Amino acid sequence: MAYQGKPGAGVFQWNRGGWFGAQIGATAWLVLLGLLLLPQSPMLAVLILSLGLAPNALGVLLWRRRHGLAPYPALQMLLGACAVAALVTLLAVRSFGPGEPSFDMPSVASLLIYPLLMGVFHFRERSARTDAA
Repeated sequence: MAYQGKPGAGVFQWNRGGWFGAQIGATAWLVLLGLLLLPQSPMLAVLILSLGLAPNALGVLLWRRRHGLAPYPALQMLLGACAVAALVTLLAVRSFGPGEPSFDMPSVASLLIYPLLMGVFHFRERSARTDAA
């Protein structure tokens, strides 16, 4: 069996498919948006592409350091990076995007998925640690 990294104290464990699936799933929309904006607004597109690639670079770095890093804090760091990238993307599109800017509630509310997931994962981890004790 391949080495999976430092074991987690709770419910989260290192898993290649879960880690990279979550990472790519959380950032694919940024890369797609950057590619779609490339013909209309190249500078904005490059910024958004960079914002899509930054959490992926962090994810690869965390994965490579999994031998000394527990999976739960690593997942929270990755989610935090994705949240920052999403917020900066929304602000950049609002400020520099082509067309009439619209910063409506649904786009702002979509950012709530990140703290919501972080909270759910926190309670799952805490519950698993409590059950194990």
